[in-house]
Amino acid sequence: MPTWFEHEPRNTFIHRLNPLSRVVLLFSALFLMSFYYDPYYVALMGIIAAGIYLVARVPKKWILITIPVMFYRFWEFLIVGLGQYDPSLFKVWPQEFVSRVLFVMPIPFVGNIPMIYGAVMWTFGQTFHIIIGAAFTLTLVYSTSLNDYIKLMRRFKFPYQIIYVVTVALKFVPDIFRSYSTIVKAQRLRGWEVKTRNPIKAIRLAIPLVTPLSRQIMFYVDRLTISSQIRGFGATKVHYNVKLGLKPADYATIIVVASLVAFALYMLIFYNAGIL
Repeated sequence: MPTWFEHEPRNTFIHRLNPLSRVVLLFSALFLMSFYYDPYYVALMGIIAAGIYLVARVPKKWILITIPVMFYRFWEFLIVGLGQYDPSLFKVWPQEFVSRVLFVMPIPFVGNIPMIYGAVMWTFGQTFHIIIGAAFTLTLVYSTSLNDYIKLMRRFKFPYQIIYVVTVALKFVPDIFRSYSTIVKAQRLRGWEVKTRNPIKAIRLAIPLVTPLSRQIMFYVDRLTISSQIRGFGATKVHYNVKLGLKPADYATIIVVASLVAFALYMLIFYNAGIL
């Protein structure tokens, strides 16, 4: 059974796309999202990400794991946003709006730093980039098998060292989650459980999980080390005899996505569309 962050075969439009079409679609969305900080454009990318996520039927619980990360990074972005108190940094939104002071933060040895509306919009834009980017990335992980990644990289003649590293990276997380799930079930059968709100006691009670999981990770790393040594990289020439097998839907997807990206970049460069 598939576990966390592992591909699962499904009969969805995203799954039926060729791996190249899928990569072009999702990486193009990630590429454009990196330029957008305007709340309207961030909201639009969020709607697109949510739509693709739901169409691919990615498990809802996957995206929930990014919410604590988003809240944690919010405070980092807020601190960086304090340094953007110059209204001239913002080119699109009206200066009288972005220059309005929301609050003033006293910083030792520096003084009072104002937090303006423009900096607040930038902070929230950076924060929501995390969950939007995670939605696109998780969709790619869920809808693309390991063999698809390998075939695609082989077709474009990626170095075999990179192919091996990507393969290991994509297998590592699901395997560790599967080991963790097995350990939890085994310990619960032995009567283990955590029912406390005391964080110190909870850490102590988690030792029956941490210890065997650490051993499994060390064993996994040792096995990877041995397997990489016996691969004999460079001993023989690798042949790339892989055909992409694009279908009309794939060609249409690539053409539409490429056209939209070109138009979006044109609007971004010449009209500042998407920036603050």
